[in-house]
Amino acid sequence: MKETTKNKVNSRHFKIAAVLLVLTLCGLALWAFAPVLGMLGKPDASELIREYIDGFGPAGVFVFLAIQMLQIVVAFIPGEPIEVLAGMMYGTVPGLLMCMLGCFVGSILVFFLVKWLGRDFVHNFFSEEKLHKLKFLNDKTSFEKLTFLLFFIPGTPKDILTYVAGLTPIRPLRFFIISSIARIPSIVTSTLAGSLLIKGQAGNSIIAFAVAGVLSLVGIFIYNQIVKRYNAKREKQS
Repeated sequence: MKETTKNKVNSRHFKIAAVLLVLTLCGLALWAFAPVLGMLGKPDASELIREYIDGFGPAGVFVFLAIQMLQIVVAFIPGEPIEVLAGMMYGTVPGLLMCMLGCFVGSILVFFLVKWLGRDFVHNFFSEEKLHKLKFLNDKTSFEKLTFLLFFIPGTPKDILTYVAGLTPIRPLRFFIISSIARIPSIVTSTLAGSLLIKGQAGNSIIAFAVAGVLSLVGIFIYNQIVKRYNAKREKQS
């Protein structure tokens, strides 16, 4: 009994330490990201942001990674502007790799926080109604089959899928690898657009943005159809 109580206390302390670590990382990222918010909307916003992050010197890479990780953890922050910024600063492929690394680490943080803190933690970001629509993903087989597809399709709400993954029995490493690889198409369209924009190829950049927008609209439609289909199937079986 004493050993069980001790394990529970250690587990609680570990969870508290993990949450404090994540909050610290998010706080640092917010501190770094706050000036960027004031630059958005200005005519020379892209150049100002580049100069700001470049001002950190070699540490600018870690500032960007912190911002990308924050976007994954704080689900309501849109990811596309950050991906476009990566393209502006580092180019299409290096920007893609930077975004993927940030997404990978951010997904690990979210996944294990959900595992440790449970459904109540998820409710801080998403309503029960939204989670209920994805209840069919609680089945391990369904989730593993659909993980790649849902992350591959542009426009799907990848942030909520990352949180939902922590509520399923999917193996962590399997999820991290599948979701990271599947993100490539949607990220590369944004980094390509950013890279073209900073090179002064505004016309090509607009085309890249337009293609990404159309793909996102199609992706949202496909995602909604998948959710409706599986929920209808689940209701029929019940």
